[in-house]
Amino acid sequence: MGEDRRLYVKIVCTFCAGTRKLYPYSVCPYCDKTGTTYVEANIKSIASYCNGNLTPEELLKLKDLLNS
Repeated sequence: MGEDRRLYVKIVCTFCAGTRKLYPYSVCPYCDKTGTTYVEANIKSIASYCNGNLTPEELLKLKDLLNS
């Protein structure tokens, strides 16, 4: 079985809105104890993160890596 190459982002649970309460369950089965869950990241969220958190040099290295 191949390795998982997808990227994920941590978000507030979309089922219980982070409250951990979801009828008929005593606690929401879809999120962790902080009311968050992981979903596969889309290309726009990856690009937004990179633009906001990487230096210009790191962005250039990333672009070169992706183009090779």
